[in-house]
Amino acid sequence: MLANNIVGRTFVALLGPLGENQSAPWLFLFGERATAMLLGPNELALRLLPLIAGILLPWIVWLTASKLADRETGIIAAAIAALSPLLLYYSNEVKPYGTDALVSATLVFVTLRVLENAADRRRWFILLFAGGVGLVAAFPAAFILPACWAALLASANVRRSPHARRMLSATAVAWAATFALPYLLVIRRATSDAFLTIYFSDRFLVPWRPDAFAALWGLWHDVSAEAFLGHDALAGRPSAIAVVLSVVILAVCGGGLWE
Repeated sequence: MLANNIVGRTFVALLGPLGENQSAPWLFLFGERATAMLLGPNELALRLLPLIAGILLPWIVWLTASKLADRETGIIAAAIAALSPLLLYYSNEVKPYGTDALVSATLVFVTLRVLENAADRRRWFILLFAGGVGLVAAFPAAFILPACWAALLASANVRRSPHARRMLSATAVAWAATFALPYLLVIRRATSDAFLTIYFSDRFLVPWRPDAFAALWGLWHDVSAEAFLGHDALAGRPSAIAVVLSVVILAVCGGGLWE
């Protein structure tokens, strides 16, 4: 359904709401459309962009995790990204989820570079530009960037530097203005799509709903099994095995967060 929109529309038409209950960020659509024009509207051409994103992702994850911790941790993180059944699947699907992962990891990486040297103007401008591009390239950037901004605000080095404080304000204004366009033209309209609302209804984590905890656990159970093991690995096995594995993965992630 998404491929029909990509192949059947002009670049300008891709800026508006898509048909067939689809929604995707602009740069992903433009990249897919350009690839289809250059190489022809075929399966291999449409899968090329997600494939490139999937190949680049372990490298970006290695760089990011190495900055957060050390080289050995970076290698482990890159191996998890390279071997994840879910990420491998997204590297071969005409959907933006693979590029979402690449953009998200890249935004964290460029933020860490600013935190290393808050007085470096070049690093700030790279972050400013990367954030703007990320907002029109991947929907999750709207969640990643506020976390990055909060990390910068929490840095004593950033708060002590007048230039860094000015850039911190500039990034907030620029990113908010950039996000307004895809939100008003694409995201807001997608939220009123009846099909999408019903399809993702069990993924809405509304805190005051009586089943909020059950929904949160169900989401974690699905994501952990898919990301680390793959759906096929658990097919036909007792559900208790998946539950135990999800608990173990949650404990390991909790230990990593603590460290």
